[in-house]
Amino acid sequence: MSAHAPEGQCVVMVIDQGLGFEPTQTENIFERFTKLDREGTAKKRSTGMGLYLSRKIVERHQSTLQACSEGANRGAAFTITLSHPVA
Repeated sequence: MSAHAPEGQCVVMVIDQGLGFEPTQTENIFERFTKLDREGTAKKRSTGMGLYLSRKIVERHQSTLQACSEGANRGAAFTITLSHPVA
């Protein structure tokens, strides 16, 4: 995980070595009840709600949540850019 604070925002990036996803599916992983679920690292099925809810919460704070991956079984990177009002 890394974080930095360019002027007016805070950027947090989490990189994992997990399941990853195909780059063409980037926006689909944020859909509610997505059908892209598969057995996770804890051998549990996904509900398709985690990333959907995460993005909604981040967006409520006028911020963004983005994801990228080089493909299945190649891990993923998630970037949250939190904007905050300048005093």
